[in-house]
Amino acid sequence: MLISRPPLNKQVTNCLGKYVEDTMKTWFRYTVKKPLSYADFSEWQLPREEIKKALPCGVPLSEDEYAAPLVQARSILKAKTVVNSFAYSPMSGMYWHTNSDMVGTRLYYTFTMDKAVFKYVDPDTGIVHEDWDDIGWTAREFEITEDKPFWHSVWTSGRRFSFGFIR
Repeated sequence: MLISRPPLNKQVTNCLGKYVEDTMKTWFRYTVKKPLSYADFSEWQLPREEIKKALPCGVPLSEDEYAAPLVQARSILKAKTVVNSFAYSPMSGMYWHTNSDMVGTRLYYTFTMDKAVFKYVDPDTGIVHEDWDDIGWTAREFEITEDKPFWHSVWTSGRRFSFGFIR
């Protein structure tokens, strides 16, 4: 189940913030061809089964999963691995998915420059929740298991950076 909001670790936000700055040339060029409004995002229906094909949602901040700031953040958080580092363009999102192919406790640090929302389905109750990002840094933690899919999706009105770790 979701969702805890663990306290932000200043060391982590400092090194990830530096990573955003260092990769600016990559992510700033990325724009969406068709803007996604919040109204259109809200109409997305939950799929009947997991979507195996990766859907476009953002641009990797770097192809280097061993970039020093990511390795440093992973170490500080005592995480096993880094699962992603993405930059979202304004008016974009990520479709419903479960990440059920990579089980474990997920920890996400996101940096948002405008309104953004993390939508999820409580696997125990089936209730859909919207958890709005704070402007600036937000941390979330939730469990990914094979037997209880954790459906979630994302929408943002402005630039949003997402860093995922497995503990």
